[in-house]
Parts: sequence; C-alpha cells; structure tokens
Amino acid sequence: MGGAIGFTLREASGKEHRMCRWTNCTPTWVTSVGMVLKQEAHIQSILKPWYAALLDVKKHGKKATHNTAMYAMEGRGLRPVEYGLIVVDMVNNVILDCNGYSCAGYIYSGSVSNDFIGYDPKPAWTRRRAIPPGGVDVKDLWWFKELNDYGDGIRAMDFVLLQRIRQARYFDAETETHRVRDFAPFINTREFLQDIKTRRAAGKYDSYVIDMSPFTVVTFPETADGFQAFRTKLKELDFKLLVKEEKAWDTFIADRFNEE
Repeated sequence: MGGAIGFTLREASGKEHRMCRWTNCTPTWVTSVGMVLKQEAHIQSILKPWYAALLDVKKHGKKATHNTAMYAMEGRGLRPVEYGLIVVDMVNNVILDCNGYSCAGYIYSGSVSNDFIGYDPKPAWTRRRAIPPGGVDVKDLWWFKELNDYGDGIRAMDFVLLQRIRQARYFDAETETHRVRDFAPFINTREFLQDIKTRRAAGKYDSYVIDMSPFTVVTFPETADGFQAFRTKLKELDFKLLVKEEKAWDTFIADRFNEE
C-alpha cells in the first residue's frame, strides 16, 4: 500500500526542496548508507524524479504522465500530507520524522528475512531474492544488488559492513513490554543473517537500530501535540513556513485529530 507523504530535504548549502512524494520510496531514501554518507548521487536520485514531475506538470497540467505527477500537483510544501512528514536537514544533521508508514533509523528483521532467508534457494540464481546456503558475504553483495531492488535486505547489509548496527528493539510477548538488546557490531553479513535466523526460530523479530550519524533522528508521536512539536522544531531549526503552509498544518491537524 502507501500514499502521499510530505518530504523536505535541505541540502548542506541551505537549498530546500519542499516536496510531496510517495511513501514507499522514503525508507530507501532516508535509512540508507547513501544518506548517512551524504553521497551526492543518492541525493540526486531523490531529487531528479521530483523535478522531472514538476516539469511534466508545468508542460501538461492534469494530463501529465510522470509517475509522481499527481504528488507534484497536490500537497507541495513543508507540511504533513496524508501519511505525515519527513524532513532531512543536512545543515543541522537532523532527521525529523512523524509518519504512519515507516520509522527512520530502523530496519525490521522480518523484512530482511523475507529478502534473504525466507526463500528456498534451489537453484539460487533462479530466484530473485534467493541466497546461497550459508549466507551472503561482502564478495557476494554485487550479485544481490544486481538481482534485488535496494530494499531492506541490501540496505541492512550495507549498514552491517559499516558496523552501524549495534542495537535492536523488540516486543517481549511474555512480559508485554518493548525491550532493547545491545551487542557488538556484526563482524560480517553471515553473522547478521544468523542472528536473524536464531531469533526467528525463537519466534522473535527485531527492529534493528541504525547508527545514522552524523544525523540525529527525532521521531514525533502521531498525535496533535506531536505534529505541533514537529512544527515548533522546524522553526527552531530556522525553517520559514509560508502562510499557506501554516494553514495547511492547521488544517491537517484539525482534520486528522478532529479538533474544533
């Protein structure tokens, strides 16, 4: 599923891109090595489709056919839309997140499992998301990047190789509480996959916490107060909201939370 979401990116130069995008792309954009390393190619991969859509809309209006044209026509600006809002601020190295689709800075073990473990590799090369017996290691990653979309599995592997996964959060059904487990960084991707297999065999699934430095991830609760705090934080970071954006925030909060 998925839908529209507000997405703003402020480059290190201070240039802002206030967009309305499709939710399904946002985990790949935000929780990725390309973002934490501030790779220009990664940033451009986010921006180029947006500006192509804007150009299509400018030329053809409602007859625009670009696959993100509908988002370019509606919901633009620094404002929450449908699923919420994500703001990547490369000036202050902060990621602000309040949305109902994904969680910035986390990768769910179940998604990695689906990508690499949950499929029968017979033979491995015939399956799009198959994995050779024994796991995948650094020398094998090129092969999976050819065969897979840049989904949770590959993104998690990239973070493992940079030793940026040292903690996981999970729900303990016995105590009905959310718990945290800390560990030394995985020494290779096989060790990481074995951790997932062992946990899955015990009926446990984790949200792996990603070291997003130099970024600090600030997540706001999906409540009226949460969105208001988000807006306040934006102003503290010297984002200037337009009058129409302020009104859009007010309307979103009132409609979402039935405020009078």
